[in-house]
Amino acid sequence: MRIETIRLELLTAPVSLCHGTRFDTSGQHPSNAVAQISAMIIWLHLATALLALGLGSANLALAKGTLRHRIFGWAWICAMFWVAVSSFWVRELNEGSFSWLHGLSLWTLFSMAAAIVSIRRGRVRSHAAWMIGTMVGVAVAGAFALAPGRFIAHQLGY
Repeated sequence: MRIETIRLELLTAPVSLCHGTRFDTSGQHPSNAVAQISAMIIWLHLATALLALGLGSANLALAKGTLRHRIFGWAWICAMFWVAVSSFWVRELNEGSFSWLHGLSLWTLFSMAAAIVSIRRGRVRSHAAWMIGTMVGVAVAGAFALAPGRFIAHQLGY
């Protein structure tokens, strides 16, 4: 299979790795290369989400306004940006179509932007509210990622 074909399939073909099938109109199975790249995206998505969960939790627990808080915050923003964007290539729900979790990803991107704008304008309470709300969203999405039938649950054997 040519690289251009693999790139096109990654961008256009929803992939469900739990069942090893792609739910598009042709009903064809994805190539091994596409499935491997899709699995890699899911694992990077998971690893980055866990990193973001740790950074965000630490930032919520530690002193605010410090250099460490800003470094952890920007690292968290970068990690969450990858998590939100990479989620659009994870389409296990709705037979390969976008789901409500993708709406949460869009909301996450908006929330992070709102938090940055808030703190730049000196609105600390608004910044805190946006960040806490985004962390709650991360926890909800993480819980659903571990639900039976999802890729991670399948990999963990339940």
